[in-house]
Amino acid sequence: MSDFESLYAAFDNETGSSPKSGLRRLQSDSPLGVFYGRNPSGGYRIAFLSGCEISEPQSTRAIKVSSVPEDESTWLFFDLSEVSAKAVFFALCDDLVRVLEANPDAEEPEAVSVLKNRFQSWRSMFSQNRQSLSEEQLVGLLGELYFLHVFMIPRFGAEIAISSWGGADGLSKDFSVDNLWFEVKTVSVSSSSVKINSLAQLSSDVPGELDVIRYEKMSGQYDDPQCTVSKLFRLVMGDIPDNDVRAEFLSKIVSCGFDIAGEEASARFRIESLSRYLVDGSFPRITQSDVPHPEIEKVTYTLNLNALDPYAIAEER
Repeated sequence: MSDFESLYAAFDNETGSSPKSGLRRLQSDSPLGVFYGRNPSGGYRIAFLSGCEISEPQSTRAIKVSSVPEDESTWLFFDLSEVSAKAVFFALCDDLVRVLEANPDAEEPEAVSVLKNRFQSWRSMFSQNRQSLSEEQLVGLLGELYFLHVFMIPRFGAEIAISSWGGADGLSKDFSVDNLWFEVKTVSVSSSSVKINSLAQLSSDVPGELDVIRYEKMSGQYDDPQCTVSKLFRLVMGDIPDNDVRAEFLSKIVSCGFDIAGEEASARFRIESLSRYLVDGSFPRITQSDVPHPEIEKVTYTLNLNALDPYAIAEER
């Protein structure tokens, strides 16, 4: 895995008129030449060089794609055009290289096809007509990505953790593995309660967990590796060694509706802690059996976090 953030940060901007001006070659097992650096305008660029012709994939709002012939070769350039999307761009660069490195002996036409198909999987995330998430949805996604990174993947491995992520698919439980389930709630550090949005969220015949992540909204000057949804997305992508599992995760992120080039991409948060609580028969919850009237369609309720200490099952993170 290449650390493209560090590679680009250490790169001295160079300009020129030829296609490879401002680029350096990446040491890679890719069957295509891989170059990174700056385009003539000074923006981030990753480029692939092939001896065969390459038709140009469609650009997006955040990524400009161009195919440029040079002598008997063809350059395929991916240029970042929305600075707010740079954390996701770094993840894109790493992913494109890794899918090529998975088959280092591939013929160039096959490698080009793999590269273009992989970028197509990313296009929805960089699409032009995305509806912004509400702040509640954004911090919910932030919390679920954090939980994936710090708990689910270390405990279960990337493949099981990603397939278990039901929150992205609109399921009642955020994560479920066999007979284990985890409901993740992200609340402000100043909040003394957590809202349960439906009876199904904490209802089950088997014990599960309520996992509460506390966050604080920060100014645009705040920075750490987990302070935005884009950065957490990139961390989780880096946790996943398998190309197919990364594609599954990418698909789930797209289904969440996150706009990596919108205003929400720059929203910054400080994650203070993760508290885990055992939800079993003794846990204070409302279940369907507590609501005998079929005329009642939906029940929401809040839990006092200060009263949940007896159910805590792990130290706070």
